[in-house]
Formats: sequence, C-alpha cells, structure tokens
Amino acid sequence: MKVKLFYIIILPILFIQCKKKYLEGPSDDKGRYECEWNDKGRNGICNFYDSINNFKGFINYKDDTADGEFKSYYKDGKLKEEGLYHKNKIINSFDYDKNGVVNFQCLSENKWIVFKYYKNIKIFKKRYTYWDQLANDMKTDSSIYYNEVGKIIYKFNHIESKMYKCENDDCFEIPIIGNNEREFVKIILGKETEEVFYVPSPFPDAPWFY
Repeated sequence: MKVKLFYIIILPILFIQCKKKYLEGPSDDKGRYECEWNDKGRNGICNFYDSINNFKGFINYKDDTADGEFKSYYKDGKLKEEGLYHKNKIINSFDYDKNGVVNFQCLSENKWIVFKYYKNIKIFKKRYTYWDQLANDMKTDSSIYYNEVGKIIYKFNHIESKMYKCENDDCFEIPIIGNNEREFVKIILGKETEEVFYVPSPFPDAPWFY
C-alpha cells in the first residue's frame, strides 16, 4: 500500500518539477541569465551572473513582466539593492553602499529619497526629489535633517525657501541658517564636518533655493 501511495503522490510531483522550463541567454554586461519561463516568456525567478559567473542578483517575473521582489549584490556578496517591481515599474527600492548604509530610496519611477550623512553620523539628511517632466529636470521638494538617534531636528522646504526647527515632534519656522547647506551644517554642529556619501554634492555651495 505504501509503495502505491509513493507512485500516486511523489512521482507526479517529480514529473512536474522536471517539466519546469528554463531559459538561458546573454545579458547586456557580457554576463548571462537563467530564467524560469512559460509560453509568454520569463515567468518566475530570473538569476543574473557576470562574465566570470559571479551571482549578481535576481528579479521575479510574471508572464515576461518584472513583477515582485528583486535583489542585486556586490562582487563580495554584500547586498547592493533590493526592492519590488509591479508590472515592470519599481514601486519601492533601497540602494546600499558596501557597508550596508542606505544611499537612496526609490519611491516610484519619478520620486526618490537621497540620503546624505556627515562624519560620525552626528546628523543625516533625507532629500526628497522628483523628476519634473515639464522642466525636464530633477527638482527637490524638501530636505529633512535628523540627529544621531533619528529625531527630526530641522526641515527645509525648497519650494517655499523656508526653514523649520523641530523639537519634541513640533516644528516651527525660523530664519534660514547659513547661505547654503555647508554653512548650515557647520553652524549647527559648531565646526567643519565631512560629508560621507557615495556621490559628492554637485553644488555644495549652491544657495538654499537650489
């Protein structure tokens, strides 16, 4: 009886697994990919490898459309990026440096949060940016500054050119501190400090309204 049950239950499962289809091919960076697929194309997990066969990451597909979790890795295996796709569009993702610190967060195709840190992370910033299709340019909505324990201490509204100081979760408008962000950070920390960020600010001395 046990033998019959094995053939009835286990063998059909093994047959289905053996029938699972895989697709292989070259990727844009001279590497390769291996994907589960169906009659419509990629369907399931698609793994990517570089030119010397190091695992780079994976993307989930549904009927040849990126849909679901994805992750990518540095060559040493540390996490580089992770997030979610929905119908070929990123709906949320995080990008990390090699120490695991967040560089930026993608909220959608046209909205991002850029993280900037200062030496010893005595203060860090979230810069909310978006793509202005009419101006064909990236714009900044606001910048929010946090202390080392994650409490909001200052906000700057780039659209209205207004600065706010925050205490105990209450924020109130104050005169703008400094002519630019570099001066602002120097004043509130009481000394010069060093940015710790994967991309240097392109205009560190730009006026606040930039």
